[in-house]
Amino acid sequence: MQLKRSGPTSSFCHPMLGAQEVMRSMPYTAYIAVGSYALIFWSQEAALLEALLLSNELLNAFFKKLASKLVGKEARWIKRPRGAADSGIYPQHFPKMSTSSGMPSGHAQTSALLATVFTCHLLDLQPHMDPDLPGISTSPLEAKNVVPLVYVWLVALCVMFSRTRFGGPLAVNIGGRAVVQHSCLQILIGASLGLSLGISGFWLYLGQGGWWLGLVVAVLVMSLVIALALCLEAEPSSKQKDASSTDDNNSTGSGTPEGGTGFGTSTSAQGSESGPSPPAAGYESLAPHHRASAANDM
Repeated sequence: MQLKRSGPTSSFCHPMLGAQEVMRSMPYTAYIAVGSYALIFWSQEAALLEALLLSNELLNAFFKKLASKLVGKEARWIKRPRGAADSGIYPQHFPKMSTSSGMPSGHAQTSALLATVFTCHLLDLQPHMDPDLPGISTSPLEAKNVVPLVYVWLVALCVMFSRTRFGGPLAVNIGGRAVVQHSCLQILIGASLGLSLGISGFWLYLGQGGWWLGLVVAVLVMSLVIALALCLEAEPSSKQKDASSTDDNNSTGSGTPEGGTGFGTSTSAQGSESGPSPPAAGYESLAPHHRASAANDM
């Protein structure tokens, strides 16, 4: 039995519907799963991971708000791709065009953070003997950890790609059409932020000094993105100013009104002294037609 969404998207029917919804809600499903495990089994590690996930969510919202405020929602690097709609974690009954900021991608940031934390755990990373020095020591990779590592990163990459134009059957689908939610740059920045925050959170869990370095890297990355976006937005406006000034200079000729030479009396001035000049023959028939068309438009 095939499921359909009623309303404007009643024609929506896709064989990969289940995979699409899993990719769409995956990061937030992890919040519920980790939090439930922490409460049911009274797990301190799960509780710390849940706190890290919630902190990551708040940081993502802060970064989006900051980028929109400083650069503008309609900036090329900040806005979502054209046609982005139904961008939430759950499908809308009546999909709407997305108006939220796309930089950085929350799905990519959360997926990368979870994959990084699980990778650190699977590799059994341990702090240095000196807890004041940042860094970790690794254990040899065991064969039994290869499959879990491939799994966590495969899921993370699928979530990331599902939000781009390369999502294919995993992308959000409206009316049988795949809808792009993020640019590749927004996905890349979100993933880099999640990676640095995941390492920072794991260092904090180990009691490692210098755990804050990952947080600093995330802030620096986002600051660089905002600075470059501001430069890109300022460049077209300066070009437009140059173009408008060039047009003004061309319209005034060599410095005299209407491109006059400044010698003697211009033809337009002579015409104004002897009364208004008669309209050109080619324009006499256009004026009544223009008035009639304007009346029809009203």
